[in-house]
Amino acid sequence: MKLTATAMALALTASAVFAEDTVTIEFAYPYSHLFDVTYEAMMPAFKEAHPNIDVKFRATYESYEDGTNTILREAVSGNLPDVTMQGLNRQQILVDKGIAKSLEPFIAKEADFAREGYHDAMLSLSTFDDNVHGLPFSVSLPVGYYNMDILKEAGVETLPQTWSDVIGMCETMKANGVKNPIFWGWNITGNWFMQALMWSQDKAIVDNGHVAMDSPEALAALEQMQEIFTKCEMKNLEWRKPPCRPFQPVRSA
Repeated sequence: MKLTATAMALALTASAVFAEDTVTIEFAYPYSHLFDVTYEAMMPAFKEAHPNIDVKFRATYESYEDGTNTILREAVSGNLPDVTMQGLNRQQILVDKGIAKSLEPFIAKEADFAREGYHDAMLSLSTFDDNVHGLPFSVSLPVGYYNMDILKEAGVETLPQTWSDVIGMCETMKANGVKNPIFWGWNITGNWFMQALMWSQDKAIVDNGHVAMDSPEALAALEQMQEIFTKCEMKNLEWRKPPCRPFQPVRSA
């Protein structure tokens, strides 16, 4: 059994086809610091529900990028895991190369699949050519944190509601001695804030197979980012260990 999907949910649905035979499935996922505790907590319940399935965990991927690169290499060497957890924005290459397999045969065997919480909006994220290839497991979104003590000391009493308000907040704090009022966590995985600024205009970065960076929405997003970075004089800091700042947009898994 050598096929790959995008979340551990494939192993759960696949278990129905093995009857009482004991089977071992191999599973690989990224970011051990995020997901080790998750899988350690859920595996006892899984084992109780499916005593005939042994799950062998492979070495974790360092990141989603590493996970996709690893799967592409393993597809060539014939050493794929049975299940892999991949970033949603990196599924299509695995589908296009025939690595990721359709889950439709397994879904068809599930009498109450529609009641399991996989509504259309979620399933559409992993649907290609009308076939579901993966089940969403972890959904991330940008979150902004404010240090209320620093804000108050710097003369900011009301939290901003718009990016223009954020810039005004930066200017107030800088005028009152705060040297670096904002930290924007940025990394290659997902380009979260670019996506957020695009989606707030109802526009995806990739639209019908076309990278939409030449769109008016992308230009508006980039101009907004430029305004935030320059007017707030945001410094280029390491995102994994940011210093304490009054406002820190980061990604929440």
